[in-house]
Amino acid sequence: VGGGRRPPEYEFPSTKALNPEAARRSESEKIQAERMNKRLEAVRRAEEELDDKTRVMEQREAKVLESEKKSRERDADIARKTKELNDKIAKIEALRAEEKELKERLDERVKDISARADRLREERDLLAKHQVTLEQD
Repeated sequence: VGGGRRPPEYEFPSTKALNPEAARRSESEKIQAERMNKRLEAVRRAEEELDDKTRVMEQREAKVLESEKKSRERDADIARKTKELNDKIAKIEALRAEEKELKERLDERVKDISARADRLREERDLLAKHQVTLEQD
């Protein structure tokens, strides 16, 4: 609109009318213009309020999204650490099973060696008796 005038404002016609009919029309137009300006102002305030609410909702949404992202990262970290712990527990259980098996094998070897030592002692004692018997003959 020309030369620096504000577009939402309605220009009032001259209040100095040439005749009473024109004066009434002019007054009526002035009242209509004031009503229109009030409506335009109300619309502008409503738009600003809507913009403010939209901005607040966008900020809240951004916070929620950030919070959800952090929550997913935390969940992934917990899952990773849980897997690591479960892997360590499985290794420990495997080592305990291996240790138990080795102890059982060691116990069997000790029994075998003890039995062999007992047999050798018996044989030695028996040979010693025969030796004594042979020397006496």
